[in-house]
Amino acid sequence: MGYNEVSQADWFDDFMDGVADKIHNGAEFLRKDAAPVIREKFNNVKEVLQDPETHAKVQSWVKDKWEKTKDFVNTEVAPEVKKIYDAAVEGAKNNEASESNDKVKYSDD
Repeated sequence: MGYNEVSQADWFDDFMDGVADKIHNGAEFLRKDAAPVIREKFNNVKEVLQDPETHAKVQSWVKDKWEKTKDFVNTEVAPEVKKIYDAAVEGAKNNEASESNDKVKYSDD
């Protein structure tokens, strides 16, 4: 093996050792640091979701938001939609009247 081949092999071996060290260090971090934190968060969320009080609060919040949305639709949206509907009906009536006036009437006179 020539000098160049040996130096390339050393470089490649060093590179692979570095990659292996980083993978090992990353796995150790996950095992020792990240996994316990994730497990704790999971357990906390699970505990909250299993609490009936949580569901009562969510249902109360949804009911409040629904009531506010319903009130908004009834007081703000519905009247405007009614105005749009009325304008469309009036426009259709006007269009029918206009079309009937545009027709040519023939008489036998």
